[in-house]
Amino acid sequence: IYYLAEQNQEMKLKVTIKSGKVSQDITLPIGKGTQTFKWLAYAAAYRLVHDGLRHGGRHLSKRDRHTLPSGTQLLPKDVYTEDCPFLHPYDVIKEHLADGSAVTVVLYDTLPLDDYGAPILSPWAFIAFRHDESHKEERGRLIEKKKLEVETFKKERETQAMIAKMNIEKPKISLMKKVMAAQLISDDTIAATFNEEWTLIKNSG
Repeated sequence: IYYLAEQNQEMKLKVTIKSGKVSQDITLPIGKGTQTFKWLAYAAAYRLVHDGLRHGGRHLSKRDRHTLPSGTQLLPKDVYTEDCPFLHPYDVIKEHLADGSAVTVVLYDTLPLDDYGAPILSPWAFIAFRHDESHKEERGRLIEKKKLEVETFKKERETQAMIAKMNIEKPKISLMKKVMAAQLISDDTIAATFNEEWTLIKNSG
């Protein structure tokens, strides 16, 4: 019964949405979490526009109120968490996050263009939206690059955690050494004491 209840539990995420100077924190229900992070980015964009003051979002707290310029196009730019700097657009949410997890969604408020008028996309957006055969090689390169960044990030976090733990344990280890040094008697001391006692026994007889 517990297993079934757990399977039927709906997930909610704590989502921080950022777009230009606008930032909003929301709690987003996502059902079973079987959607992709690309879906999550679009859902966040919808909520940011829907909750904005220009759409009558006066029920929001002052901290969460914002005004988006007319005609703003909120294209997803990036999705990440404190523990993972890149979440692949087509990865399934529940495979990376749990109920109550915090995640950040970054949206373009304006789309930058190159000298030829073509959109300049972030690696996340390029992977999410560039599916033409001509972009296949670059898309694959970016995916591998981001995977390596994630692996490097996680290794650095593990190293930092180990260093922090060692710094906590160092005073304890130092104290333990002092206590043990005070309690331990060297072999030479034991031998000398034994010889003295043996001499006393022999002389007493």
